Amino acid sequence: GRLADAVREHARYQALRRAHGDTLWLRTDGAADWAQMLLILGRPDAAVDSLGVVLGDSTYPFVTRAALRVSPFWAPLGGNPRFKQLIAAP
Repeated sequence: GRLADAVREHARYQALRRAHGDTLWLRTDGAADWAQMLLILGRPDAAVDSLGVVLGDSTYPFVTRAALRVSPFWAPLGGNPRFKQLIAAP
């Protein structure tokens, strides 16, 4: 329930990763982690946006549409039309 704190800490973590030149992480793992935090913090639409970034990167094999469909963690997004569209895409 502390969205402002989560945003601040995530931005700080991104800055640390960027300072070390880890841009792949920022584009993939960072977006996946951020999606999880957003869902926990009650921001489902923003979580879907972040998942779209992850799924749009073909170099990141750890989050797939199939995994999102079956994972109980993402079940709260099951009724979200944008999430349904995201996981149904080829």
